[in-house]
Amino acid sequence: MKGPGRDLRVNSLVDARDEEGFTLIELMVVTVIIPIIVGALALALISVAGQVGPIVGPTLGGWFVEAASWHWIFLINVPIGAVGLLAVHRFLPRGEGGHAPSFDAIGYALVSLAMIAFS
Repeated sequence: MKGPGRDLRVNSLVDARDEEGFTLIELMVVTVIIPIIVGALALALISVAGQVGPIVGPTLGGWFVEAASWHWIFLINVPIGAVGLLAVHRFLPRGEGGHAPSFDAIGYALVSLAMIAFS
């Protein structure tokens, strides 16, 4: 039986990292939907979360592994994700139903190459 929280291999923690990558989507939402003045504050808050997460995350992850098992690292994200979805539904403005911008394949490729080069 495979899947988050069910696989018995610790290597699954590393494998599951491949399924992440919503940071660029967050930045896109902030820069497209939120006005410029408020957007700067929103980007600052995302930056703070990006800096606090690597500090608090390993501590909480270690506590979860010691207190329960490493499977809970995956399962704890379900209620956190639900709260995030509720917050998005509550606080982000509704779209006007207009035309979505086209996908910037060149920009996406350049950002991907830059991230690979700097990691």
